Amino acid sequence: MKKLLLTSIAALLLATGAVPTQAPEKLLEFAPPPEFDHPYTGKLTVYRVDQTAIEQFCQGNSGNIVLGCAQPEANSCKVWIVNSDVLAQYGRNFEGVLRHEVAHCNNWKHS
Repeated sequence: MKKLLLTSIAALLLATGAVPTQAPEKLLEFAPPPEFDHPYTGKLTVYRVDQTAIEQFCQGNSGNIVLGCAQPEANSCKVWIVNSDVLAQYGRNFEGVLRHEVAHCNNWKHS
């Protein structure tokens, strides 16, 4: 009976979009390589956005859970990071995601 109740609750949450539908193991490798793990020297602009906006700004990551993305340009970089409530759902924090995205500003590409 308990299993049926838990299964029903999980199905309801998934149907209403109250929880992410992708498994946490779909998070990309988080820690950047040491050669890209340093402060960005250009102009850095950081935006905190909700889940809908992150999907709009961070396209091209299908199949992965997107918590942030970076758009490097010549002497500047724009970073979008989801709000803290979404980060907490995946056991992440702003500082860690910012570190990851700044590495992308420093030309790190996922393998």
